[in-house]
Amino acid sequence: MNNKLIYFLLGLLFIAVGIWVFKTPVESYIALSTLFSLTFLINGILEVIFYGYQRKRMNGYGWGIAAGILDIILGSWLLSSPLLSMEIMPFFIGFMLLFRSSTIIALAIDVAALKRKNWGWYLVFGILGLIFSFLLIWNPLFAQMTIIVWTALAFITIGLSKIFYVFQSPDNIQQIL
Repeated sequence: MNNKLIYFLLGLLFIAVGIWVFKTPVESYIALSTLFSLTFLINGILEVIFYGYQRKRMNGYGWGIAAGILDIILGSWLLSSPLLSMEIMPFFIGFMLLFRSSTIIALAIDVAALKRKNWGWYLVFGILGLIFSFLLIWNPLFAQMTIIVWTALAFITIGLSKIFYVFQSPDNIQQIL
């Protein structure tokens, strides 16, 4: 099987998953919350392993192990309670975006102090992110639907980019068929 055909089929698969996410928002949200919980669990396991191996090379490795253990506990707890995971995920994402948006606003201030051009765009995006993060925290239902829409659009965009890659030149069509 040639590489372009594989990319084409992967593109179709990503688009199909994106459409499925749009058509089945509840099932998709449950799947995302399970992935959210698994991420904590896997991250915790990998952190404990990493810091365990680094204990002779690093000062303060115990804090990394402790953080890994906390992630393992949190991930296990969220996996055992899917409803809790579905309720927490919008707040987690909202607070994460709040933090990131605040750092973008701080960056805008730093760039403005350096008298660089276009610092205003950083400020605009930071403020928009701040508003959006407050919406996610304030209204978890809005957050749940937003997560579904962005996830579906991400899958569709990735699929389209793979298909676009395959069809960059006219002779590629003949290679696929």
